[in-house]
Amino acid sequence: MKATLSQLFTSTLEQLSLDKVMPGKLAVSGGVLQIGEERIQLAAFRKVIIVAIGKAAYQMAEQTAEILKPHTVSGMIVTSALAGGRLTNFMTYEGGHPYPNEQSVWSANVAQELLSDLKPDCLVLYLLSGVASRQAHRVVKVVGQEEGAARFLWGVDLFLFIALALAAFGEVNAVLIAAFVLLHALQNLWRPILLSRLDSCTSEAQGATILSIESQARRTATIVVAPLLGLAVDAVQAHQFGGAFWPAGVLGATVALAFFLMEIGRRGKVQMQ
Repeated sequence: MKATLSQLFTSTLEQLSLDKVMPGKLAVSGGVLQIGEERIQLAAFRKVIIVAIGKAAYQMAEQTAEILKPHTVSGMIVTSALAGGRLTNFMTYEGGHPYPNEQSVWSANVAQELLSDLKPDCLVLYLLSGVASRQAHRVVKVVGQEEGAARFLWGVDLFLFIALALAAFGEVNAVLIAAFVLLHALQNLWRPILLSRLDSCTSEAQGATILSIESQARRTATIVVAPLLGLAVDAVQAHQFGGAFWPAGVLGATVALAFFLMEIGRRGKVQMQ
């Protein structure tokens, strides 16, 4: 089972690698750049500029430059995960994640300057990496409001943590891995909604302070909870009581249930008013 899961994990990563994904997103044939259903005659442009932003920005820019050969490309890369090398004709900046740093602000100014004086014969390609986080607005749109989206996500959290706990206890590794992956994706959906709710409850002048408090609270909780959770996992293994990671599922389900019920109670108060 372990060997099968390892092989499945490795093959999945290979299929998701950008050198295989990018050619399916854009391609060049006969001097025509195809992006989805859009076709662009590259001969009509003197310069191709790439602005790549995100964790996979470097790899996306590298693959796009390779696809566009022999056309020369230039531009800028802003990423929180710098690769070892540097691409020719590209300015590279190490931005902050999830919050901007000085390089983020500086790179934004550079991008504005770079794109402020474009001519009609310049083609700009924007490459943005991110999957779950950029879909957060869709959850809000479907549910109707941010409070409803929060209730929905806490409910999904609760379900996944229960599944994780049961799978870990029964050592059903396939379900356990799937639960961890889905919870990570859900976190990327959750954070934009959380930050938006915090922003709506505070003034613009308080925004930076509130974000700092949220960040410190999250890190403090990790410092406190992680060792206790580690002790619980060690105790479970020592007494051979189910699989190793079910305490993480129980803790997560407890927290998710508490916040889910809190959101339900808040909804009831709002409706009564």
